[in-house]
Formats: sequence, structure tokens, C-alpha cells
Amino acid sequence: MTIHRLTALELKAALDRRELSSVEIVDALIRRREAVEPIVNAFVDRFDAAARKEAEKADAARARGESLGALHGLPITIKESMAITGTPSTLGIASRKAILEPRDAVTVELLKREGAIVLGKTNVPMLLLSHESNNPIWGRTVNPWNRTKSPGGSSGGESAAIAAGSSPWGVGTDLGGSIRVPAAYTGIAGLKPTNDRWSNVRSYTALVGQEVIRGQCGPMARTAADVAYLFTAIDSPKHCALDPAGLAIATRAPDSVPLRGMRVGLILDDGFVSPSAAVRRAVERSAALLSSLGVEVVPFTPPRASELMELYYGALSSDGGRTAKGRVGDDPITPELRELLKAIKIPNALRPAVAALLERKGEGRIARLIRVLREKPVDVYWQLTGRRSALRLEVFDAMKAAGVSALLGPVHATPPMSHGDSADFVAAGSYSMYFNFLNFPAGTVPITRVRPDEVRRETSGRPTDRIEKKAVIVDAGSAGLPVGVQIAGLPNQDDVVLALMVALEGAARGDADFPTTPVDPT
Repeated sequence: MTIHRLTALELKAALDRRELSSVEIVDALIRRREAVEPIVNAFVDRFDAAARKEAEKADAARARGESLGALHGLPITIKESMAITGTPSTLGIASRKAILEPRDAVTVELLKREGAIVLGKTNVPMLLLSHESNNPIWGRTVNPWNRTKSPGGSSGGESAAIAAGSSPWGVGTDLGGSIRVPAAYTGIAGLKPTNDRWSNVRSYTALVGQEVIRGQCGPMARTAADVAYLFTAIDSPKHCALDPAGLAIATRAPDSVPLRGMRVGLILDDGFVSPSAAVRRAVERSAALLSSLGVEVVPFTPPRASELMELYYGALSSDGGRTAKGRVGDDPITPELRELLKAIKIPNALRPAVAALLERKGEGRIARLIRVLREKPVDVYWQLTGRRSALRLEVFDAMKAAGVSALLGPVHATPPMSHGDSADFVAAGSYSMYFNFLNFPAGTVPITRVRPDEVRRETSGRPTDRIEKKAVIVDAGSAGLPVGVQIAGLPNQDDVVLALMVALEGAARGDADFPTTPVDPT
């Protein structure tokens, strides 16, 4: 039995049958981490001695016939931005290394109450504002499928640790695809819950006080079944005693959610960045698999999807970048973050002229973002908030009118990008950002791998737009990389999303090109 290859639920079953001990599992995962970390660089904190001690306690309790909870003796890893007592939550900022957390994040506390053993914390991009995972403190995390590729961000350290077999599952956070994009990039599963289904107390963000689009922590694992189990192990009602924002909504088990006859809306293109051939095939294959399970899949056009990036970045930049710049201070800035802050720094008086120049050069999509990446007065910020609320209701009504309970589509416009490519390629994440903006639950499952005949991107003539040029480059180097799809649901119907994720992944596992993890880093 190769312990690091077992899923979290397989590890739990082995513990329940007394075929493995928690100490054996912890030691095996530490050995795996030590073998792959020189390549992957996913961990920023290691709790080896404490984890072994907790494993010994878990084994002793099991020998006495005592249960420590739903996660009794199971190891887990946590994203760096979430508080763990005695460690810093730096968000990749060196000046925060000396600030040690006095308490665990509420979600971490609940995981420990259910018997989970924390192995370590995992890497993030600076300020959590990138689909890469690179910062001046711990450097760059690589994708275990290909070390020249990004594992995504901002939960890229978490996704890489899970995909490489150093951890069976973990917790990430998601403000703009930060759980779902890394999961898709590394061939694992993840869920961005409806906000406050899991507590975000002491789960830190770069943009404190920005409430139009809120980050949300959620589970990540190698399988959708593991994600569902972890989510329900510390189900929403358990958070209410520790968090005034908690929602006392119980989550149904995936197998109790009837799927036959359910209607799911199909999104193939959001109108902002067209998906790569492999991404489109993954979505179409997923639609066929769901249909074979008795789910009715119908075309669905998401309202105002092409406006998303303007609204999303318009809201996040309303303070003119002051909060982000204040957090960074005099610390060195990563290239990915520097490009974003540079765009925000353009004087408002010059912004229309810069945008017009970009449009004349064929950069219409970038011009649209330049126009909104600026400081705004309070009344304009409130208008953005109002537009968000109106759009949320519009999408809700459109789904109800179409009779769809969930939506199926891309996670990201392309397979994994190379390191350093994210700075001018943020628009490719529009598919995930849409559901952050709406605060709808959304999850990712692995489906396939890029085929050799899918590396050439179809374009109408020679691409002139920098986003399209970058997409051509990303696709060209993507053969063999994993591709996932996204399932989103109506607010607080996280159980519907999880049920569809589990069923879809189970059906896809029979395909020859399913991206099985863990992988040995290459």
C-alpha cells in the first residue's frame, strides 16, 4: 500500500479498519513531502513534530474506542493566509513575518475539533492577487505536472501539495477563482462555497473592508467525494457558535441529492475570452456525461457576462490601490503584482486618453479594464454595489426562468499558463470571477488532459490583442496538462453543486485521458 497515493476517504477507511495508523500516515506524507518539495516548493510552514504528537494521541484514542470526530487522525494542510496559532499569515509580505497569530482561524479550529492533524501551511502569491503563487519570502511554487507551469493562485501552494501527494486535502480561499483555478490547473477538485457557509474569521485578505466581492475559504482535495466529506465534516451550523456571520444551513450528502431530471445550463463561451480547444472539449464531454446520468443539459447564456471584468475590477480598485500599496509598504513587489498596481496608478485625468490609445492599437479588452481600474468617489462605489446586487438578481431570475438548478462551463479560458504569464492575462479568469461577483457557490472537478492536436488556438487571422496573443502561447505549450470544468449553483445550494461534482467526476474517471493524481513532479 503506497500511502501517499490514497485519497482522504481511502485513508479514513484504512484507519477505521485498523489497517493503518495515523502515525504511519503522517510519517508517509512527511516522507513524500521531503521527496517532492525540492521541485514543487508548496510548503511555507512544516509542523512535523506537532503532527506526529497529534497522530500518537489520535491512535491512542482509537485504541480506547474513542472518536475524536469526523476527521479523527486525518492529516490536512492549510493556505498560508489563514491563521494558525504561533505562525505568521504574511500574504507573501516579508514585513509581516514577525506577526504571529494568537488564535487559529475559526475554520482551522473546527477542523482540529473534528480530529484533523495540520501538517503545514502552503504558499501563496503576494497579496493573494494572482493566478500564480510566487512571493519574495518563499519564492515560486511550480505545477507538479510540469515545473515550467503555474499551479494557479492564490491557493496554488495548496493545490500543488495535494496534486503531488504531500497532502490528501486542504483549505484554500477564493476571491476570483483562487480555489477553482489552482484545482483545474493541477487536476484536483475544489469548492468555493456560498459566502459564510464556512467562517472567514481570521482568514486574511489583502483588501480589508472591501465588501462588494468577498473572499471565501473552502475545501480542496484530489477527489470531489473528499471535498464533499470535508465540507460536511465541519458543516455550516458548526460555525455559528464562533462566527456571527455563520449560516445555520445543513448540507445534504451528495448521494441524497436527486440528479435524474435535474436541468443544468451549459456555458461554452462567456464572450470575453473564448476557451481553448481542450477546455471546450472538457465542457462538452462533461455535458455528455451528465446527460448519461439523467441530467438534462441545456444551453444557457449568462446575463452580462462580458461586463463582468469591468464590474469586478472596478469594485476591487475603488480605493485607487491604497489598501494594497499600504499593505506592501516598502517591501519588494513581484512582477505580477507590479503590473496591476501600475495600471491603477495611471492618473485619472490621463486614463481616457490611455484607454483610447489602447483601443486604436486593437487592445479593446485591456482598454475597458484601464477605464475602470481607478479610484472612485463613494457614490460611484455605491453604484457599483447596486449594479452587483441587480446583476445577482438578474442571473438568479434567468436561471429560475430557464428551470436550471446549476451551470456547467469553463473554470479558466486556458490550461495552465507558464510562470510570469498572469500579469496581463487576468481576463482569462473571467469564468471563475463571475461567480465570486455574484456570490454563487462554484466548484471544480478534473475531467481530461490536453491532447497534442489541441495546442493550436483557432484565431480569426493574426492575433493582435495581447490577451489573445498570450492565449496562443499558453495553448501551444499545454499538451498533457490537466483540464477541469466548473459547476456553479444558486446561493446556498452548495449541496447541489457537490452532488453534481461527485457524479461528474465519477463518470469521467473511466476516460483514458482523465488526469489522475498524485503525480510525480517533472
